[in-house]
Amino acid sequence: MGIDLPDLHDRMIVATHLTTDSQALLTDDGKIRELKEVEVIW
Repeated sequence: MGIDLPDLHDRMIVATHLTTDSQALLTDDGKIRELKEVEVIW
């Protein structure tokens, strides 16, 4: 999927979010918040 994150677990979380068409992620992870394709709440 080309998710630009260094941590495998973060990539899995984002991939699940994108493939399940969820509305947003609830996280305080700064690297995930920087991704343009992910809506983050927090």
